[in-house]
Amino acid sequence: MNRSIVTWAIVLAVLAIGAVAFARSEPRDPVPPPGIATWSYLCFSGNTAKEVMEKANRAGAQGWEMVSAAPGSQGSIWCFRQPQWARPLAAE
Repeated sequence: MNRSIVTWAIVLAVLAIGAVAFARSEPRDPVPPPGIATWSYLCFSGNTAKEVMEKANRAGAQGWEMVSAAPGSQGSIWCFRQPQWARPLAAE
C-alpha cells in the first residue's frame, strides 16, 4: 500500500512539473492564415535553350515554380518562386 502511494505521488509530481513547464514555454511564431503566402525567389540566366531547360528542370524538381522570363544582357532571365514554408534550397 505504501509503495502505491509513493508511485502515485511521483507520477503526480512529474505531471505537475510538465504542466508548469508547458505553461511557461515561449509561444511559437504564428503561422500565416490560409490565403496569405510568402515566397522565396530564384532567378538565373541562360544563353541556350538546353541550358535553360536543364536549370529549370532542376529547379522544378526541388519545388520551384516558374513565374517570369525576360530578355537580359547575358541571355534570358528566368525567375521561379517557392513558398517560404517549403524547405529553402540554395540557388546555383
